Amino acid sequence: MAILFGLLMEHAPDNQQVLLEALPGSTHREQIGTLLQHAQDFTVFYVALTRKMAQVRDRSQAEEDENPEADEDDLAHPSAAAVLRDSKGEAVAKGVVAFLRRLRDLSG
Repeated sequence: MAILFGLLMEHAPDNQQVLLEALPGSTHREQIGTLLQHAQDFTVFYVALTRKMAQVRDRSQAEEDENPEADEDDLAHPSAAAVLRDSKGEAVAKGVVAFLRRLRDLSG
């Protein structure tokens, strides 16, 4: 959710106000700091997950190359391969983290 909130807040001061009014915390700096921590945690998880999925996909591909008659059910799911080819998710998450860090630092 922190990534989504960050995306909604970026380049939209009105959204920033609405979201910050709805979030718990006594100051905007505290609220943004909490969002930043959650966004960082998610980003670390997402990067680790996609790297692990890439390793599994690479092993599946190697097994398929060694055994071309393998059952299709034994291979990685096609949508997983699409996630691995699309590095935009990591870039977006890191961009939101950078935005939230700047916003927190500017909030005094």
